Amino acid sequence: MSELKRTLLLAGGSGFVGGRIKWEAARQGWAVRQLVRDSSSPWHWDPDSGSIAEGVLDGVDAVICLNGVSLGRRWTAAYKEKLWRSRVDSVSTLAHAVAKAHADGRMGSMGSSPEDPVFLSGSAIGFYGSRGDELLDEDSTPGTGFLAELCEAWEKAAQPAAEGGLRTVQLRTGLVMGTDGMLLKMVLPLYRFNLAGPLAGGRNWMSCISGEDIARAILFAAEHLSGPVNLTAPYPVKNKEWNKELARALGRTAFLPVPGWAIKAVLGEFGTEAVLASQRVQPGKLLDAGFTFRNPTIQKIFAAEM
Repeated sequence: MSELKRTLLLAGGSGFVGGRIKWEAARQGWAVRQLVRDSSSPWHWDPDSGSIAEGVLDGVDAVICLNGVSLGRRWTAAYKEKLWRSRVDSVSTLAHAVAKAHADGRMGSMGSSPEDPVFLSGSAIGFYGSRGDELLDEDSTPGTGFLAELCEAWEKAAQPAAEGGLRTVQLRTGLVMGTDGMLLKMVLPLYRFNLAGPLAGGRNWMSCISGEDIARAILFAAEHLSGPVNLTAPYPVKNKEWNKELARALGRTAFLPVPGWAIKAVLGEFGTEAVLASQRVQPGKLLDAGFTFRNPTIQKIFAAEM
C-alpha cells in the first residue's frame, strides 16, 4: 500500500453500499470525491447526456461506479429501461471519461503496477442467472434472463476503460446484508410481526455479504485485482437457513411459508429472477488474493449488521 494519500472518485455514493465505501475509504486514508448531478458542484456529471465536469478526474487514482435504480420492485417494460439505462449509461460515461483522462496523463497512479489507475464498475451475481445447486465462481458462464443480460451489458460498458489502458474490475455484488440495504428493508417489517418464512420451500441458495465486508472487499479489489470479482461471503446458505438465522437474530419466529407462485404473481420477473433465484457463489478471487472476511458466515453477518 502506498504511503501517499490516494484519491477515490465515487459514483453512486448516496446508496447503502456507497455510504459504507465512503466511511471505509476515509478510515483507510483515501481522499474521496463523490460525483453528483448538482451542476453547482465541482464534481458534477450527467450520465444521461454523457457529460462530466472538467477536472473531476485530475489526480484520481481509483474510480468506482455503482449507479443504478433499485431492482426491488415489479419490472414493467418502462422500469426495465430505467434499470438498463441507469447502469449501462453511467458506466459507459465514466469509462470513456477515464480512458481520455488517462491518455491525457491527468489521472493519478496507485504506484503498484503499470496498469494503474483502476476503474471499478458495478455488476451483480445476477450475471450467473438462477443455477440451482451449481457452485459458481468468476470463471462460470453467464446465465439467462433479463437480469443476466443486464449484468453482461453493464460489464461490457466498462470496456473503453480497459482499452484505454486502465486496470478494470467488475464488481459482481451478492446480497448485501444491512438494515439500510434493499433486501432487509423489504423483509424486516414482516419478520418483526412473525409474518415471514421460507420462500418456495427454502431450497434456493443465497450468497450474502455484510455491509462491512463489501466495502473492505471493494477497496481491496481496487488495490489488488482485475476482471470480474464476486463480492460474496465464502459460505452461501439455502433460504431455509437464512430465514432461520434472521429470525433468531431478531428474536422472532418465522415459520410462515411463502409459496413461489405467490411471489411470482406479486413481483413478476423480479420475483422469479431475483427473489427466487438460486445462486451458490464463491468469492474465488478474493480468497486466492488473501482477503480476510470479518463476517464469513450468515450468523456472523447478522450479528454484525442487525
